[in-house]
Order: sequence, then structure tokens, then C-alpha cells
Amino acid sequence: MISKRILIISGEPSGDLQASLLAANLKQLDNQIEIYAVGGEHLKKTGAQIIHDIKDLSVLGLFDVLRKLDKFKALMRFILEEIERLKPEAIIFVDFSGFNLRLAKKINNKIKTIYYISPQVWASRQGRVATIKKYIQKLIVIFRFEHDFYKKFGIEAEFVGHPMLDVGRPTLEKQKALAEFGLTETAPIFALLPGSRVSEVKKILPIMAKSASIIRETIPEAQFVVAKVAHIDAKIYEKILAKQTGLINQTRTGIPQHTCRGAIYGARNNTTTHDVEAPFIPPEGTRRPPCRGVIYDARNNATARTVGARFIAPEDKQLSYCFKLIESQPYDCINVADFVLVASGTATLETAIMAKPNVIIYKMGLLNYMLYRPMIKVPYIGMENIVAGKMLAPEFIQFKAKPKVIASTVLNIFMNKERLDELQKDFRELKERLGPPNAPLRAAESILSFLK
Repeated sequence: MISKRILIISGEPSGDLQASLLAANLKQLDNQIEIYAVGGEHLKKTGAQIIHDIKDLSVLGLFDVLRKLDKFKALMRFILEEIERLKPEAIIFVDFSGFNLRLAKKINNKIKTIYYISPQVWASRQGRVATIKKYIQKLIVIFRFEHDFYKKFGIEAEFVGHPMLDVGRPTLEKQKALAEFGLTETAPIFALLPGSRVSEVKKILPIMAKSASIIRETIPEAQFVVAKVAHIDAKIYEKILAKQTGLINQTRTGIPQHTCRGAIYGARNNTTTHDVEAPFIPPEGTRRPPCRGVIYDARNNATARTVGARFIAPEDKQLSYCFKLIESQPYDCINVADFVLVASGTATLETAIMAKPNVIIYKMGLLNYMLYRPMIKVPYIGMENIVAGKMLAPEFIQFKAKPKVIASTVLNIFMNKERLDELQKDFRELKERLGPPNAPLRAAESILSFLK
């Protein structure tokens, strides 16, 4: 006999991940519970029955919403029909506030409503608090300050801690990751995390790549890894790196060239399915092992295509230069790095949790920026800065996202031991503010208690 039937609504990859952690704990606490969901691969792996896949649902800015408006209206109608058919005991909203709050209005308290990972109304559009108060019966928050914020409006929000304390962990030991990614500990490693949306990668990766090339002028031996998300075509990354740096898909004559191997590996089987040889230029007067450009698919055993590329040095320096494009292993990229250039979003907090010094970069369409920037009521954009209540990571947003300035700031921090030591202390304090581990378990316990 089914004890409970629950419908979970997420809309983006990050929400799908958080929802999956919650779903897994709900099932662990009550193995008779039946979960249906608007979700993706993470929720599917928990055994949730996916009624609609979130692929192509994520949006960035008003104009992106308008382009997909018909799709969202159709999804709204579909979910309301499914509620009538499934008759769930409760609906759990996970992030995705623009859609979920509208859906909550439509449901109008006809079934129990729970919100896990609150809309960031404390940062912008506080008018949405009234909607939450009227249509959400149980609010579970992941930041301690959110509890205090909602209390001012007469809303009882339960703080359970931040789920990233349990998730933000590398899948490989550092030494193994270094070996698989073709990196060496003897030279600095910089990780580039340009976001999880195609629009973000197209706008932010060019800035990061140019910043990397400037950093390399000061640190010739610097190594760079680029965290690739599985659902974005590798060609998009390659095209940007080639265009911005002029280092890919080019050759030079008159300079000794050695082999740079680009390889794709199947997940966890270390089987090289395809190698592509291409010339690269080692530092003058030195001998270095081949540079391995690796894509590692951590989700399945399928390998799609080759990512061979030719790497050359700038005209004035005969130095090796490789971007390593690493798929589906963001935490491993962060873990091997000495410094991280990260797009604003969940990854900023993950980077801080892993105690890595970083800078935050973000750029969006000009009209969207002009529309949303006046709505922001907090002094910082990066979540690690918001939680800390001070600037841990310098922010380079929109017009301030200039590669020369970014590179200069990165170098100033990276070469300042006193500042790096201070940041380690700040990161420890930040983790304490996020509460104890096992937040998804506490959230699941709270939800099941609420549903009794």
C-alpha cells in the first residue's frame, strides 16, 4: 500500500540535483512513498517517475522567458491536469521561483504546498513574499539569514542547512585527477567554470579565456582546466577558446613541436576510445611530458566525439599552452585547482566550501541586465559574499568583466600569501554559517512530519 504520493517540481539542473537529494532521503525514510516529478537525470536516478523532463526549461532573463512563454503555459496546464489525475498528497516546489510561485497561485491551497530552497526574495522583488505567505504552507530554507528575513514578515521558515555541504565533493582523489587530466603539481592550476547554460558559456567563457591568456603572460607554466557540462556541445567551448585565444587549431613553423594528445575516456573504465595528435610548443630549453587534453564523461560509458586540438604559444613566447576540457566533473576541476574563475551562481558557494580562492564573473544580455540590476537589493551578487557578509571573492559583473582587470586581480590574490591564508580562515567561518551536514535528510524529516 502506498503511504504517500508526492509531486516535486524543479526546473533547472541545479534544482534537479537538490530535488534528487531530497527525494532520495524521503524514500530512505519511507520506502512506500511514491514520487512523481518535473525533473531531470538526477531525480530519475532516485526512482522518481518523471512526468516532464526539464530539458530546455532553464531561462536567463525576461526575454528568454518571453521566448519560451508558450512552453511554460503548456507545462502549467499539463501539471494542473496531472495533479487532478495523480491526486498527490502534497506538492514540493524546488527553486525555479518564477514558474513555481505562479503554479502555487493556480493550486490555491487545494493540496499541501511545500517550498524547498526558497526564492531569493531577500535579494530582489520582495513583493513575492506576499505570494509565499498566502500560497506556501511549509517553507524550508537553506541559509540561516533567510529564517530571520521571513520572520520579519510573519512567515515561519525552517532552516535545515545547505545541501552543498554534502554534494560538493570530488569524485577522484587529487593525485588520480591530476593524472587523468594530464596536469602536474609543479605548476599552478587555474579552473574556469563558465556556467551551466549555453547563454552563460557563450558570454562568460570568452572573458575567462582571455583572462587566462593574460595570466599566462605572468605565469608561463600556468595550467588551465575548463569545466564542461554534459548537455552543452563541446564544439561551443572549442569555438570560443579558439576565437578568444588564437591558440587552438593553428600551427607555426620554424619552432620545434612535440606531441599534444587529446583523448576522450569512457566513464570510469579508463578506456581511450580515440586519440588525436597535434603539435604543441614546449617551453624553450625545457623538456616536458605531452600535454593531455581530456574530456571525461562521468555520467555514462558513451563517448561522443574527438576533441583533438592544436595548441601553440603566443608569438613572443615559445611556451606550451593547453586548456583541458573536463566533462561532468566540476568538483574535481575545483579540487585540483589553486585558483578558480567562476560564473556567478551555485558554483561560487561550492568553490568557497572547497576552500579555493576565486573571482566571480558574470555577463548577461544588456537589456536583461538593465532590467534586473535595479531590482537587486543586496550589496553582492556572489552567494559566498552574501553568506559571509563581506567580499571574499572579487566580483566582475557585466561592464566590469574586463579580462585585464580580472587577470590582474587574480594574480594579486594568488601571489599574496597573507591574503590566501586569510581567505582560508574566512572559508572555514563561511562553512560554519551554512549549518551542519545532512541538510536534505533534515528537510525530508521535516516534510514527512508536516504531512502526518
